[in-house]
Amino acid sequence: MIDAYIMQKDLRHLVSVSVNITWTKLHSTIIQCWPTSHHRSVICYYLDIGQLKSIMIIFYGGLSCFHSSRKRSKKHTKLAKQAINVMREKGGESSWNYLNKIHLLEAEIFSATGKKDHAKVSFNAAISAARSSKFIHEQGLACELAALHCLKHGDNEDGSNLLEQALECYTKWGSQVKIDSITKQLEKIAAKAG
Repeated sequence: MIDAYIMQKDLRHLVSVSVNITWTKLHSTIIQCWPTSHHRSVICYYLDIGQLKSIMIIFYGGLSCFHSSRKRSKKHTKLAKQAINVMREKGGESSWNYLNKIHLLEAEIFSATGKKDHAKVSFNAAISAARSSKFIHEQGLACELAALHCLKHGDNEDGSNLLEQALECYTKWGSQVKIDSITKQLEKIAAKAG
């Protein structure tokens, strides 16, 4: 249901519908449509116009800024930093809920700006914090994005291991769309290696 509203780019309807949907459903929809470039661009667009106040939309919007196009702009980095600031503000109230999100956004910034080693440290911190908070879906997302970072830099072994961890998380969480997506990515890596 929310997918259709995102695709239509109708902000008023998205806001009114999102109020009536559980956060789990909204979260699940965003993660499950992650592979679709169109959705990432639209989420980034909504963050930019500043009309969505949902913390989770801001979090995913910040992440989307790094995956919405091949060209990274200063605008994308600025939006991601704004998302980090919101997560830090909320983290003061509940660090167990926001620490993994802060680390993941920072990791994406490091990755996008070529700070490979800093990115790896932040990805590992995001994975660990999500695991500690028992956010299996966000642990899976952190593993998946860390894997993409590793694969981008030619580290296929770590990338494959992280994708396996992501697959395990998404399996426990029960997201068949993500299970299928990660399985396809692992098959592509295996085909290139073999």
